[in-house]
Amino acid sequence: MKRSMAYRLLGSLVVFSYPLAYAPVEVGAFHHDKGDYVTAMQPCSLSLANTATGEGIPACSPPLPLSDCAATPATAMRFGRGGRGHYIVRPTGRFLTRNRDYVVDIDANLRLAGVEACDGGSIGGSPPMAMRLRMTLQDPACPGGICTLPDVTILSPLPCVGRSCRGKVLTTSFTDPVLGMQRIPSEFPWTAELLSLSLHDGAGNPVASQGVLFGTANRVGFPGIANAWEARMVRAYAPCDPASADTTTGDGFPACSNPRPLSDCDQDPEGAIGVARLGKGKLRVKAGKGGEGVLNGRFTGLLDCSGNEFTGSVRVAIIMRITLQDPACAGGWCTTVDTAFEVPMQVISGAGTLKRVKLAGVPRGSGELVNAEIVRGEVRDGKGRAVLAGHGFFVRCDPRGAGRLFCYGN
Repeated sequence: MKRSMAYRLLGSLVVFSYPLAYAPVEVGAFHHDKGDYVTAMQPCSLSLANTATGEGIPACSPPLPLSDCAATPATAMRFGRGGRGHYIVRPTGRFLTRNRDYVVDIDANLRLAGVEACDGGSIGGSPPMAMRLRMTLQDPACPGGICTLPDVTILSPLPCVGRSCRGKVLTTSFTDPVLGMQRIPSEFPWTAELLSLSLHDGAGNPVASQGVLFGTANRVGFPGIANAWEARMVRAYAPCDPASADTTTGDGFPACSNPRPLSDCDQDPEGAIGVARLGKGKLRVKAGKGGEGVLNGRFTGLLDCSGNEFTGSVRVAIIMRITLQDPACAGGWCTTVDTAFEVPMQVISGAGTLKRVKLAGVPRGSGELVNAEIVRGEVRDGKGRAVLAGHGFFVRCDPRGAGRLFCYGN
């Protein structure tokens, strides 16, 4: 059977039935996620905060890059003046054998220009790209037919020449006990949050992470431009603590049974929000002309816990770690604690839209440089719990014929 025929046959996919609160694959028709890179900075916690922005957001000063030329000059990397980076990521697949001929990969295209060593010279080699995932999948081997895997970080080399890194990386993960190879579990539908996609230096420290640059920058150590972050959304599930893994998938991977959505209809049928099997969500953050953050989004398939289309108000949140020049900060520079900036969205008959909505409260400081790492995007219910989260993607696979396996990522 040709691959094109597999796509025509998708209408006869077997659909597993699970209670509304548990089904992992109802949301997130995934085409591709994309965005720009900013400098990866040391996180600031409330316990370490020693200053605040002009808006009163707790922060740490001085701000420190995770790949720090002052601390580790032999291995650290940085953006040179005017440097920039961009990524596109999506699930894909490839043929392997006649009997088990299609396995799922995650296809990441990264381009970084103007990335340099601490002395301003070229970097060369193949520093690692790190992808961190949280996967929830349907699998009859899991109690109740569904489980969540512990968060996993996958490292893949990214070729660099001179001061540029560019490549298409097919990322697979885990050791398949049957095939004896690294791959993503693919027999059953699964959904994954892409928690991070970052470039690391030779010592394993993040150099660049996903985000947006508000204002302008012409400074060594920060990109010259980073305009947008765009994410498809999937249902938000609680993480699986590796120490709490109590089952294994059919492939033998450790997992947590009975995964709970963060907005859980079983626990709070009056306040939680469910999602429809064919729902979709997309969220985009863009740097506006005035240097402010602008949100666009479109969401369908939001349900109440009775399974009816939801009508009411939700909040869309962008969680950011912001490093900025601000005269209110000690020393004039600081990195904020990870902070959620929210906007309201009205949902009617299960659907909601944001059109050029400004993100209020984002610190601007002097307006010259606001390096905003985007940790996560969320759609939250009335009690602040994440219903949807992104980046994310959703893949189904379907056995066909004599052991043939056809998959698609949508």
